[in-house]
Order: sequence, then structure tokens, then C-alpha cells
Amino acid sequence: MDSINDEQIVLRRVPPSKPQLATCTELKSGELRATSIAMATERGEEYLSCSLLSHTTPKQLLDQLQKFGVDSNGWMVCIFRAKDVRETGYEIFHDPTPSDPGHCSISGQGGTVIPNKKLQKLAKRTRILTEDELEDSSQIS
Repeated sequence: MDSINDEQIVLRRVPPSKPQLATCTELKSGELRATSIAMATERGEEYLSCSLLSHTTPKQLLDQLQKFGVDSNGWMVCIFRAKDVRETGYEIFHDPTPSDPGHCSISGQGGTVIPNKKLQKLAKRTRILTEDELEDSSQIS
């Protein structure tokens, strides 16, 4: 398993917001960040599924939705650093899949399942990518 250094950028897909389910929020700076809802595991998942920018572009990450029969319109991508994961008390490990060489998983300490209600701290460290960054990942810093 490849080690993930603290400065590596981690990507996560963020579904479109719905009236009763906000998946992003606007900061005073005008930037958007993911909400804890967007950072929650899916039913049946034990780990938070993400990808490493060093292996997978944001555009590739959104294009993967089509393989699952999901329309990618309105979907966003948030970023954070591996150190954000560790500083909020979680672990991150590279877990490539056939469709995503950059896939990684986030777990609690010692590989434990993350209680969804505790993902708010990590959500507060995210930033939603702009359209320009989605199209050209070299603009991401």
C-alpha cells in the first residue's frame, strides 16, 4: 500500500444540494465548502471513499458517475489535504480500485468505522473546486 503524505490533495465527490439537504455551504470569503452531509458514508460503507489528486483528476472522478448510471449534472468536487484527515483524528490509506487508481479510504483510528456525526470537523476543512479547477486540475493548489 502506498503511503500518503500530509500534503497530498484528497478529492471527494459532492452531490447536488436539495432543498431539504444542503451538501455545500458558502463561506464569508465567497468560497464553498462541503457540509458534513456530503462527507457522510453511504449506507453499508465502512469507510469514507475519496481519491488522490496525484492519481485521479476531478473530471475523471465526476466521469466515473456515468459508470454507476448517475447523471453528473450539479455534482461538485471538494478538496482537502491528507493532513486534515489526520489532524481531525482519522486515518487515510490508498485503496486503488479497477475504476479509480487514486481511490483512498478514510477510517477512524485503527481502521474503525467512522460515526457520520463526527465528520463535521473534516467537512469544515474542505473547499469546493471552481469550474475552472474542475476543467484544469493544474490550477488546484
